[in-house]
Amino acid sequence: MTRNITFLFLFCSSFYLNGQQLVWSSFQKYSGGYSSINVIGETAEGMLTVRYKDKNLRKGVYVDFFEFGMRLKNTVGISERKQQLEKILLFRDKLYAVFNNNSHRELELFIKQVNYQEKEKHELKPWFSIPYNNFRMSNFDILYNHSRNAGVLSFVKAYNNSSVLENTYFDENTKIEETVNYELTTSIKNINIFQRIIDKEGNLYFVLSTYKGGFFGKDEEQYFMLFYNRKNEEWTKQSLNAEETFVSSVYLKEDLKNERIILAYFYSMRYKNGNYGLVTSSYNSETQEENYSNSQVVDKDFARQVTGSKIGKEVELNSFKIREVVPTSDSGMVVVAERFFVSDQNETFYQNGIPITSSRNVYNFEEVLFFSLGKVGSIKWNKLVLKRQNSVNDGGYYSSVVIVPAVDKIHLIYNEKLMYNGDVIQYSIDKNGESSQKNIFRNDMASYMIVPVESRQIGYNRAALPIFMSNGDRGLLKLIYKN
Repeated sequence: MTRNITFLFLFCSSFYLNGQQLVWSSFQKYSGGYSSINVIGETAEGMLTVRYKDKNLRKGVYVDFFEFGMRLKNTVGISERKQQLEKILLFRDKLYAVFNNNSHRELELFIKQVNYQEKEKHELKPWFSIPYNNFRMSNFDILYNHSRNAGVLSFVKAYNNSSVLENTYFDENTKIEETVNYELTTSIKNINIFQRIIDKEGNLYFVLSTYKGGFFGKDEEQYFMLFYNRKNEEWTKQSLNAEETFVSSVYLKEDLKNERIILAYFYSMRYKNGNYGLVTSSYNSETQEENYSNSQVVDKDFARQVTGSKIGKEVELNSFKIREVVPTSDSGMVVVAERFFVSDQNETFYQNGIPITSSRNVYNFEEVLFFSLGKVGSIKWNKLVLKRQNSVNDGGYYSSVVIVPAVDKIHLIYNEKLMYNGDVIQYSIDKNGESSQKNIFRNDMASYMIVPVESRQIGYNRAALPIFMSNGDRGLLKLIYKN
């Protein structure tokens, strides 16, 4: 990708609108065609994004550095020859790029620090190596905590029919530290890791499932949570579902303000993707002791409102995925869930008198639900937001929502229509369930589309959203909420 850029505006703009500040970057036209922009996060100097054209992340990868006023200050190319970008790590104000040599003999990771304020380049260094000759590996990930002072290389490795969950710590300078293992009695092919986090103390939390082999094996999937206390060097295991109970949409989050770990998920006795009830749990960050665990059936009146079913013929909610859990100041939480599913669309046409059938994937992002829960997990109120987004063979690039918690409200931002003639809607709801809705942009402005999958919450009351204009130009918008 070449780096020729055409600036449409001479300067960035910022203005306030009803208690929120909109800070725009200059819109840019990148030569070389389509570019993806993913928000990395904020440092003490400004905001960072990674921009790329090649989906394999082998070439044309750049880090853009914006000051707080969203003026582009520097662009640094970070691609490495014959290396694939594996992960971007932001530790306080230090940015690191992790690369994978993609060898069939071993997983060999290399790392370099990215000097995003200058053109100076750092040397690429070997970092972590895992040979493949004695075992298989799956569920690999690199994670680090919100405090940006510790991280973990985590994966499952297998020897014959046994498997081990292996976790190697590294510090904020990416120095490799100790490795801790947990033995799993199930074959590696029958293990799924749904979510894992590391908290500010360096403690680890995993939600895994295991299932038996065979045709009906996945119908007996067992979910459990693993805790590792780094100070005491102890593992704890907790089962999450009884037999013949389905679990879906697991969400783990660290609540720094209330010093706890939050777990939320849906369950059903009938459907794999069913949402019959909601379970929420809270754990002390230091001791990992359970504060509470609460299981509640979704209110029938609310379910009828969502599904449109009649009294006595209630239909269970299904396909809702938890998108965010927002802690509240009273040690409660708000669970935000969106209905998402992929459907097949078949079309038959005739060519030279012969019927030909083609199939394509339709990505459906529909209603959004709010569940407000109290201090011990009891549901206080529910709220339904009607939304329907459908797109074909694009993975839902312009679909779904951006969720931004602020001081007194939660803001939901989404494209009303998946074309360049729709509005970008902001739906806001407060702690009492009172809501309002508006077009986030002025009616006299040009047509914009936000990209939720590339957006990121960069602070408690602010988020950065990549923007597409109707003419194909790209920019960034930072939203800052005062309430």
